[in-house]
Amino acid sequence: MVTISILRILLALFHSIGIFFGLFAYFLSANYRNKTIDNYKLFCISESVKFKYTDCILNSIEVGKTISEQLLFLFLTKKMITKLIRTVKGIESIENINFRKKNIIFITPHIGCFEIIPLYLSTINPICVMYKKSKIKIVELLFKKIRVRSNIETIPANFHGLKKLLKLLKTNYFFGLLPDQVPKAGEGEWAPFFKKQAYTMNLLKKINEKKNCEYILCLAKRLKFSSGFELSFYKGVENQGEPKILNTEIENIIKKAPSQYLWSYNRYKNP
Repeated sequence: MVTISILRILLALFHSIGIFFGLFAYFLSANYRNKTIDNYKLFCISESVKFKYTDCILNSIEVGKTISEQLLFLFLTKKMITKLIRTVKGIESIENINFRKKNIIFITPHIGCFEIIPLYLSTINPICVMYKKSKIKIVELLFKKIRVRSNIETIPANFHGLKKLLKLLKTNYFFGLLPDQVPKAGEGEWAPFFKKQAYTMNLLKKINEKKNCEYILCLAKRLKFSSGFELSFYKGVENQGEPKILNTEIENIIKKAPSQYLWSYNRYKNP
């Protein structure tokens, strides 16, 4: 039996590997470094926060930890992984919803250990997660191994995936989504994201027209000294599917742990 102490030692070991990944990417890839700096500067300007280059380096370390956590999860069972969750906040925002009458959509940006969220939620109720297929075959295979577990359905971010999603929602599945990905042309709208226009998905808007949904915002925050994770759930506002409102909610989550957000992602690119 793997104890929680052993799991934390493994997490610390993989985090040390992640630190190397993060520093390697930051100092050897000008493209990665420049995207991190440019996007983090926008955040600092928007929130009137003093910009520091050291924060960008620390952010890259956190991103490296995110990658190393996903590698660790390949070798662990769902039960082992969820043992690394130290605290869960706001769980009442889920428990107070009647699953039979309303579908629950869980939203989290690329922040912290986002992969642990559907693993935890699948211990409460079956969940389907929508993902953007990777162009790199080995990466796609690794993500499938992490995500395809008991009580979890993975669906592609395309028309066929949407059809499957609507069927699963009829059977009261939870739905998990990373909404800060740039959608394909025609599948989104321009909306401000930290005061700069970003092409934002309108998928939730379409689902909202067909289903009676409740929105829950999620954050899986990485704790200090590789001691585990803190999960937080926040009830979203109505009309969550509107891109402008969606981006505001994403911003609010990012503000809770900006050092753990994936600032290197090209959020402002054209579809």
